[in-house]
Amino acid sequence: MKLYFWVGLLIALIVAYYLVNWVFWLAVLAVVLWGCYTLYRFMQRLMTPHGKRIRHSALRGHLQQEYGTREGGKLYREMVSELRKQGYR
Repeated sequence: MKLYFWVGLLIALIVAYYLVNWVFWLAVLAVVLWGCYTLYRFMQRLMTPHGKRIRHSALRGHLQQEYGTREGGKLYREMVSELRKQGYR
């Protein structure tokens, strides 16, 4: 993320702390939950064996290019569900 985003978020949190305290704590809770979710996704990625990872963007792009947006999307969903049944993540 851009530096301007983080600086803006920090300034907004400081202003919220002094003006509307409950908004500040709600924003802090949201940031903590987002951080926990990001950490969880990172750990899940590390725990998945290297040969069992699905490259979602490459698969979706290939299928949509080959079969069109609508049909490629359906094939993508079906293929991912089948791969997950086989142990891929």
